[in-house]
Amino acid sequence: MAELPRRYFTGHGPATLQDFVWWSGLKISDAKVGIEMVSAQLRRETIDGRVYWMPPGMSALPKASNTVYLLPGFDEYMLGYTDRSASLDPLHTKKILPGNNGAFSATIVIGGRVVGTWKRVFQKQEVVITPSPFTPLSKTETRAFAAAAERYSHFVGKRIGNSK
Repeated sequence: MAELPRRYFTGHGPATLQDFVWWSGLKISDAKVGIEMVSAQLRRETIDGRVYWMPPGMSALPKASNTVYLLPGFDEYMLGYTDRSASLDPLHTKKILPGNNGAFSATIVIGGRVVGTWKRVFQKQEVVITPSPFTPLSKTETRAFAAAAERYSHFVGKRIGNSK
C-alpha cells in the first residue's frame, strides 16, 4: 500500500491526491492511507490551495527551460494527471485530444508547457517531422525544435527529411 504512492509521486510529482486516485484506480480512502504511510519520504507543498506531493529535493515550480521535447501521444506527461492545466492551456485541449476519445496527439513541450503537436512520417531512409504549434515559435524555439527533431531522427535511425 505504501510502495505505489511512493513510486507514483517520485515519478510524477508534483501531483495531487486526485491525480494519484485517477491514475491508480484506488479509492480515495485507500490512496490517503498509502500517502500517509510514505508522507515522511515525500515533500508536500500547497500552491493556490491545492496540495501537491513530490520527491524531496524537487521544486514544485521548475526552472524555465528552452529545451524542446517531442512526446508521443500516450506519454505520462499528459496521461498521468487529471488536471493538465499546469502543462496545457485548457484552450488547446481539443488540439491534443481531438476526438475526446482518449487518443492523444503527440505533443511539443517547451519549458514544461505543451505548445503544439507534431507528426512524423517514415520514408525509406528518412523521417519527416512536421510541427503544428499553437502559436508561432520564436527563432530560438524553432532552433530548439530542430534540435529535438534531430535527436528523434537519431533515435529512430533515420535522417531528417523535408516536409512538403
